[in-house]
Amino acid sequence: MTLEDTFKQKYIQVRVPDKAMLAMHIREAKGPERNMAEFAKACGTLTPSSFSRIIHGNLSKPLTAEVIQSIVKNADPKAKLSYKDMMYANGMVPENEDGESEVGRKRRILSAERNEIETKERNVIVGRLFEKGNMLLAMEKFGMGELDITEGAPGLKQVKKSPRKLGIPGKFTLRIQGTEPFYYNYEIIIPGPEWSKHGYTGWCTDYAEFFLRDMWEPDTLEDIMQNFVFTERDSYDVFWEFLKGVKVNSYMAAILVDTEKGSIDEYKQIPRNDGRKIKSIY
Repeated sequence: MTLEDTFKQKYIQVRVPDKAMLAMHIREAKGPERNMAEFAKACGTLTPSSFSRIIHGNLSKPLTAEVIQSIVKNADPKAKLSYKDMMYANGMVPENEDGESEVGRKRRILSAERNEIETKERNVIVGRLFEKGNMLLAMEKFGMGELDITEGAPGLKQVKKSPRKLGIPGKFTLRIQGTEPFYYNYEIIIPGPEWSKHGYTGWCTDYAEFFLRDMWEPDTLEDIMQNFVFTERDSYDVFWEFLKGVKVNSYMAAILVDTEKGSIDEYKQIPRNDGRKIKSIY
């Protein structure tokens, strides 16, 4: 299938655009050899200032298909960027996939729609980082496992592996220019009906593996700041009530965000055994 053929596929909007993902894709498409003015001229759809606003998280609505097509067509030859990647970052998925049943289609679209909360939370965090003048150098996505950095990504390094194969929970990981630890990892906690003011501690079972890693293998987490992100005050308070008096060996924090206001309402680090803290980047 040619690039022009991929442009003919119909897409539908299923969630808000992912500001961090769009910023990273556009920086990749521009490449290291061109400045933003040269890239904008090649695309012919947006001004350099418009592109700069997007890569700094200033995006109020989805990009048009015309703009995305111009980015993909004029991307740096070394960029591994597809039209589907850009449309997904823009909050869109194909209306139909080849050979897909109607049931499969509904499930695929529903799955994408469920990412709405995660995307909104990431937009709040990334938005605050951009407001503070921070520049994203990389973004990775993974699940409850080892943090595997994209092979060949410039300036990045692999974290130490767990000898016991203990995982690190996270929906996305950021490398932010000039910060330590090297990676900021974010696990988004979406509470179920069992969470309540009375205190639900089942989350500890979900993350027991990670806390064991902190206890037994703290050296494998030295490059990571682990963040647990909440959207509800009740679940955030339950988290802190459960951890009352607890100290850890690695850098960890909890963040309470308001996705409607686009704000970070509270940020607090879990006390370390050695008493060390790092300055908030928010």
